[in-house]
Amino acid sequence: MVSMLSADGRPVAIHMGALSEGRFYSLVPAYDPAAAKYSPGTLLLEHVLKASFELGHRQFDFLIGGEDYKFRYATDVRVIGELGLVPSSLMVWRRMRATLLSGIRGNALVLDALHRVKRRFLEHRWV
Repeated sequence: MVSMLSADGRPVAIHMGALSEGRFYSLVPAYDPAAAKYSPGTLLLEHVLKASFELGHRQFDFLIGGEDYKFRYATDVRVIGELGLVPSSLMVWRRMRATLLSGIRGNALVLDALHRVKRRFLEHRWV
């Protein structure tokens, strides 16, 4: 769903969202910075929120992000994080990597050599 606010025949704010199973997902809100003093993004968002409510959507989801405007309108917050246990193979990899990196950072000769190898790979587009 795409909504637009225009002034003098040109768009000053656009909002893209999606609807699934009664939940409206706010995907891409944007506004023209040249019109910022008129708060076109806020005006359009309030219109979209009102329309969503009037259409009977059971939820308006701002998705992930800590932008201030989301907290201004939100009635609750859903915490997103890892579910379950971290696989042991990943834990072992993370420990090994941290140990190797701390050793490398403490050795200027090894670090310099690795930087040279990395530059060569990038120069030849092998990476």
